[in-house]
Amino acid sequence: MQVSVEKTSELSRKMTVSIPDAVVQEKMETRFKTLARTVKVDGFRPGKVPASMVKKLYGDRVRNEVTGDLIQSTYFEALQQQELNPAGHPHIHPSEKTEGFEYVAEFEVYPEIALDGVSGLQIERPNATVEESDVDNMIEKLRQQKKTWNGVERAAQEGDKVLIHFSGVCEGENFTDGKVENYQVEIGGKQMIPGFEDELKGLSAGESKTFSVTFRKNTTAKNWPANRLSSKSN
Repeated sequence: MQVSVEKTSELSRKMTVSIPDAVVQEKMETRFKTLARTVKVDGFRPGKVPASMVKKLYGDRVRNEVTGDLIQSTYFEALQQQELNPAGHPHIHPSEKTEGFEYVAEFEVYPEIALDGVSGLQIERPNATVEESDVDNMIEKLRQQKKTWNGVERAAQEGDKVLIHFSGVCEGENFTDGKVENYQVEIGGKQMIPGFEDELKGLSAGESKTFSVTFRKNTTAKNWPANRLSSKSN
């Protein structure tokens, strides 16, 4: 087997692998002998078909099978021989050589990275400590995430989660695209604009209310908090 490599770009390689004709013919002969024992041809008993007829009938198929096997068995061997490290699958195609068998594999290789001057670098290892306050904060965060809700029959107050339907109008224009249905709000959770949640205190199930709130500068219908549902529970 002969192998040559051409560098077609910084990372692209074109590897040509040539296999002697004697190797190809030997493997084809072995395959023909195997076929001759099993192939069926009219006028001949199994195993008695002449070798010349087997070659004539199955020559192209056998050569394709043999060359395919040769590609599988020699490609990785050629890579190791040339110390190449492909970065992906190759594009393999036979060459136009008439004697023996030759194929071309085109692929990209991983770039070679050299770390210069590493010995002169100074590295500081950060020291992290976990304080009691960190543990308390994490426990409180988990408690808030895992809390459950129980229904009540009193008026809404701080810390309650309510389910509301609402619409908003500013200067005669409805900026909530109609009515927002089944929106969950935790009073005191600060997910709505300032003043909105305070207006929900004291309301009981089934009641309605109209009130005014002041938007911050540059607040729009797209960025005010009414576009997200609360996932908190109590």
